[in-house]
Amino acid sequence: MLPPASTPEQWIDLNSSWVSTSNTEHLSGAIKFCDPTGECQHLVGGDDGSLAIASVDAPLDDARSHFDPPLLAYPQRVLPHGTIESTAPMRVSWFDETRGDRDSGLATLKVQQVGCASIRTPFGRFETVVIETYFSADLRLAKAVNVATMYIAPGIGPVAQSLHRSVRVLGITIQEKHLELVREVKAMTTVAEGYPR
Repeated sequence: MLPPASTPEQWIDLNSSWVSTSNTEHLSGAIKFCDPTGECQHLVGGDDGSLAIASVDAPLDDARSHFDPPLLAYPQRVLPHGTIESTAPMRVSWFDETRGDRDSGLATLKVQQVGCASIRTPFGRFETVVIETYFSADLRLAKAVNVATMYIAPGIGPVAQSLHRSVRVLGITIQEKHLELVREVKAMTTVAEGYPR
């Protein structure tokens, strides 16, 4: 599901015209994937070709989240209308880990292929496979929910995504974010073969 190591990809938020980048780099035995929001996932590979999140760096929140065992995030394949769910203990530390832990609890991630969609972005029309992810962190002091819908064009990769993030600490909402992102790509007609519409 993740692109191979590549040059940074440019993403544009349709609500604000905010421009960001995502990139993937291969490290010894792991992959570092930085998404358009600036968070970086440190991924480890499974024997079956899947990828799991070992940790996530969120520099803007001064936080590093650790999952032990790693949280399955990118299965080798998600069957049409199938759901894959993974749960793992989660520990949140300050970005500078010498300052100690901030919180801990349980994280759950659900990945589901919900079908196919023909979408139009400022960069053209794409036939895509639609993947939805739902992440929740139920921590002692905080609750976080991230919901994403990703549109993946076969042979191209992700071309658009909708992200919604909500964070509550001690019952007070401290972060509510919604982004509608499109990736700057050359338009081409794509077909999501083998997937029911």
